[in-house]
Amino acid sequence: MARKYKATTQTDYGPRKCLRVEVQPDKGKKPLVAQVGGIPLKRKHDAVIIDHTPQFLMTNRSELLQRVRADTCDLCGSNERVEVHHIRKLAD
Repeated sequence: MARKYKATTQTDYGPRKCLRVEVQPDKGKKPLVAQVGGIPLKRKHDAVIIDHTPQFLMTNRSELLQRVRADTCDLCGSNERVEVHHIRKLAD
């Protein structure tokens, strides 16, 4: 297969080997081309690396935290064994 589809493509750095398949469709249409490879793997000495500082988003969850810390069920008002699913959704 490699021998059958082996081709050479031109790049800015000269010719490179690749695998290329061309399918000729009906009359009047452009050929369909699939190409793998042919990419020059040259190091760019003038490349600039820019490391951005991470952006931290502050969210205001105080209402939810207050309801969880209240240790009271939003539905029945019970104070015994209150779990996360006992707290009413913020969307409600």
